[in-house]
Amino acid sequence: MYYDLRGPKTTLSLEDVYVVTEGTLLSLHCLDSFNLFTGDSFSINNVALYGQVGWDSAIVNITAGARYDLSNRYGGALSPRLAAVSNFGPFHVKAMVGQSFRAPGGILPDRVPPGDSITNEKAINIEVESGYQFSKSIYAQLSAYNVRFRDLLEYTASTSGIGGYLNGGSLENRGIEAEFRFKEKTYGALLNYSFTYQAHSDVAQFSVPGRDGFSMGAPQHRLNLFAHYEFYRNMSINPSMIYYGTRFYSGSVDGNGNPLYASYSPTALFNLNFRFKELFMKELELDVGLQNVFDTAFFYAPLYLNNIAPAPGPSRTYSILLAYQRQF
Repeated sequence: MYYDLRGPKTTLSLEDVYVVTEGTLLSLHCLDSFNLFTGDSFSINNVALYGQVGWDSAIVNITAGARYDLSNRYGGALSPRLAAVSNFGPFHVKAMVGQSFRAPGGILPDRVPPGDSITNEKAINIEVESGYQFSKSIYAQLSAYNVRFRDLLEYTASTSGIGGYLNGGSLENRGIEAEFRFKEKTYGALLNYSFTYQAHSDVAQFSVPGRDGFSMGAPQHRLNLFAHYEFYRNMSINPSMIYYGTRFYSGSVDGNGNPLYASYSPTALFNLNFRFKELFMKELELDVGLQNVFDTAFFYAPLYLNNIAPAPGPSRTYSILLAYQRQF
């Protein structure tokens, strides 16, 4: 869901309070496709109308917006959003609630079993956030969210060997995210952490049996660390680390066709980048990178049960980028 900011604005002043209404924009999207089961061709046409209104005061700023999509194949979908933000010196707090949808796209419309139909997947998101600017160089932020999905688009196996997609049940995830930033003139660091918990699911292929709170293929804990140090004029070293907690997957079945589950232990990937700005001339820049420094084995686990084995991730990779930029 997104909002257009290019329309005409109307401002009504009431002392320290004013209202801003945004113009609306009409968009049209078309897609031609065909069904892999039947071979029938079809077209998907989508028309969208969206707009936004804002109300600012000395205490709180409120923004409300909505988008309405109308599809000739999947019907109408309303995506409203309401957000409020308050600033008290170096401290801020934000709250937001919104509804969004995911229209069947990509290969999904092509893989609907004969006699069935699919519709939009919907989600309601509630989020709160607070942050504090301790100094010019130090900032911290903490947020929490709850997302509930319904009419989930689920993968279904087929004896023909061509998997299909149908709407299913509901899923609810909750989580927290924390971020810390430190920035000086020649050095700095960014650290963020996220925790995700699957609070509810009536769709088996997105859950891990016997492991409450886990979603298939996804870690509950994730940590990212980025650092920067300019050791000489226009020359810097930029290390980074990505940590993934335990992840579960299923890439095989037993003799009765039941899925067998396995897990990947917590994994950390380290990267290193050297940047040289204004190399011999102002417009020339050189980047030398090393990804997965320790050549750690990493696999991308499927995010739902589909009897497909995890895909291998990148091994140790070297990169060199020489860029020339000049404004005319």
